[in-house]
Parts: sequence; structure tokens; C-alpha cells
Amino acid sequence: TAPCDTGTPLPKLLTLFPQVNFSHVDPLFPDKSSTPLAAARYGHTRRAILARGQRALAGIRDRYAEYYGDHHGENGDQKEKKQKAIVVVSHSGFLRVGLTGRWYMNADYRVFELEGGDSSSGEGDEGVRLREWEAMEKGGLGKSRVVVVPLGDDLPEEEGEEADVEVVDAL
Repeated sequence: TAPCDTGTPLPKLLTLFPQVNFSHVDPLFPDKSSTPLAAARYGHTRRAILARGQRALAGIRDRYAEYYGDHHGENGDQKEKKQKAIVVVSHSGFLRVGLTGRWYMNADYRVFELEGGDSSSGEGDEGVRLREWEAMEKGGLGKSRVVVVPLGDDLPEEEGEEADVEVVDAL
């Protein structure tokens, strides 16, 4: 078996899940280190993970607009939104430190709405944010921690650096 926290190469995913459209997946994924570009996109650094989180949010926003429309009238006013959902399945660690700042118990879920970073406003990907539904404070199953974690929390600044971790003597 593969070690945990290891992505599956795209060619293998294509054979395992032929019914899924993987056309939006970066061909570099899951390579984290063979080239400077791979390290910049998928390395275990604060900068890489936060940038990956913003790319993920922008991609979700763009896929939503592609499938359901951008919900803006001709003069830029918000039109009534149709309640549609996009389900994201990912590693809880990446969701916590790269996207949401929230904890997830195994198999838990949360509901968020996208805000800002509208591709038509020129705001770009940097302004894409999530707003969690209040009913999801403890996760959809009610078992997740309520603690909010700053994005990028405890991630090393550069590859090979250790994050600041307080060591407590157990004796």
C-alpha cells in the first residue's frame, strides 16, 4: 500500500475512475519536488500550500460559474442565486491550513459560500474567500473542533524547515 498523504498520479486516477472528468487537474500533480515548478505548486511549504488553496478556490469559483452562471446582471448587481452545491473531497490537513481554517473529523463535512475574487470584477484569485454557514460550526456531523486555525498555521516557510512547534516534556 502507498504511504498516507501521497497523491495518486493522474494516469492511475484515469484508469480507476474513467467516468470522472479530470481535465482540470494539473498534469504535474502529485509531484512535489522533481522540478522547481512542482515544488512551488505542491511542496510542503507555507507559500506553496496557501497558493494552492487560492488556486483551488478560484477553480471552484470558475467551475461554479461555468456550470451555473456567474449570477451577475448586466449592471453587475447580484442576481438571485440558485442553490447549487459543489462537493470537494480532500485531505483534512489541506482543507484546514490551505482553504478553510477549520478542523474536520474523519468523514465530516462543512458548508461554505464563496465570497470575493469574482473573475469578472478583476479582483483576481487573491480575494477568493469562504464564509462558513453558522450551522456548521462543529461540522456537519457535530464532532469537529470549533477552533479556527489561521491559514498556513504551523507550516514551514521553506522546504526542509520545521514549523515552530512547542516541545513539552512528558515526564
